[in-house]
Amino acid sequence: MVKALAEPVRNTKQYEISVLSGLLTVQLHDVKELVVGDRLIGSCSVLQEDSNVSVANKAEVYGFTVTVGDVIVRGAEAAVVTACAQDCGGLFFFVSPLAFVSRVTAQASLFRRLGGLTAWRPADVQHSLAWRDEPAGLLVLGR
Repeated sequence: MVKALAEPVRNTKQYEISVLSGLLTVQLHDVKELVVGDRLIGSCSVLQEDSNVSVANKAEVYGFTVTVGDVIVRGAEAAVVTACAQDCGGLFFFVSPLAFVSRVTAQASLFRRLGGLTAWRPADVQHSLAWRDEPAGLLVLGR
């Protein structure tokens, strides 16, 4: 960020002051826009007419973004996010579980997609570092 702010500065007599004032301006703007806490991102819909559950395609949890289609892990379990949801108790994810098939390398495992849907709470999960779809509904997951 500093490099981008410093590059156009032509005032060499007050170079540091010019760059630092620009940096402070950007940071103050970012702090004003900062949203603290977990939240759904984008357009939300109510799951059912009589429910308090809202769903969206994306959520921000603990500072990282989870999107529908992402793979998340809970201990040794893994699942694909099918919806991000929120009720009066907080955020949760509707996920489609994956079944462990085999270990590919020390850092990667092969999983098979299962049917069904379950809910996972954000406090229990981690975002997977990497994943890749394979033929026949298999998925390689890096940890």
